[in-house]
Amino acid sequence: MSSLFLWPDFAVYRGKSFATTRHSHFYAQLVIGLEKKVRMAGRDGVWYEYDAAWVPSALSHQTEATADGFCILLIDPLTSGISFKLQESQGGAAGAFELAPRLGPRACEEILALTANPLQDTRDRILGILRAANDYPGRQTDPRVLASIEAMLGKNPAASLPELARQRGISPSRFRHLFREETGITFSGYRLWLKMRGAVLELAKDTDLGRAALNGGFAD
Repeated sequence: MSSLFLWPDFAVYRGKSFATTRHSHFYAQLVIGLEKKVRMAGRDGVWYEYDAAWVPSALSHQTEATADGFCILLIDPLTSGISFKLQESQGGAAGAFELAPRLGPRACEEILALTANPLQDTRDRILGILRAANDYPGRQTDPRVLASIEAMLGKNPAASLPELARQRGISPSRFRHLFREETGITFSGYRLWLKMRGAVLELAKDTDLGRAALNGGFAD
């Protein structure tokens, strides 16, 4: 049986494996096989095996359908603060990095145990495991960008770029450039991602696609 559990900036899929075409997305992704290793492919089209496949934000990748299941974690790289400094493998053309040596077998087992029956604190506990394995603090995101993201995720989800720029005391053009520089995604691309995320969260509560899209932030 397959299951999907959603938090505002975190998701867990556990169940039957499935195939995708090669794609990339904003969320970082961790894939662990339930019975065997998982295989992922990237720009080079070669399938590599992983005990725990880490897919950073925007890395092109694809999965395959097999007789075995897998567990997929989708993690917002901005709100989670999760960033691993990993040596590029296969010339950077592979679809994932092997994270198992950094995590260790016990951590992988604990993550799978937590996703078997997710509770309210499952997100925080899994992120805690990943942070404990991370020896790379990464570059601190500009506080003006973080404050804007927090506003869009919280009390002001419909905030426009000019409005957020004005609140941070900079011009819209400077804010647009700063947002892309700090996050790796355009402001409009991030807003679209938030709408898609909102629609998915609404769909979990209401199976009517039209209402879910409207409630998630899509006007049409």
